[in-house]
Amino acid sequence: MGFFLSEHTTSLDEEKHKITFSDELSLLDKLTLISQLYAGQLRGEFVVRVDKHKATYQGQVTEVSKDKIVVKSTDKFHLIEVKNILAIYLVEGGIEDE
Repeated sequence: MGFFLSEHTTSLDEEKHKITFSDELSLLDKLTLISQLYAGQLRGEFVVRVDKHKATYQGQVTEVSKDKIVVKSTDKFHLIEVKNILAIYLVEGGIEDE
């Protein structure tokens, strides 16, 4: 019985880190959201594809180009390729989580 629960827990953990590519934003949607965050100097949360996993970065967009953005978090800068962004959310204060 313990083995079954262990396998179920492992499966749930793998599901949490699974990337669903059908939910990706279009390039136009990404650039529109990024531009709004940049122009308003707002903080955002970026879910990004890194190899076969997801990573989440929070911070303010400080530089924008067609292919890449720079996001400044509390203690460092993150260079993110626009094509690897899976989701973008507005952050309305709170603790940054990386």
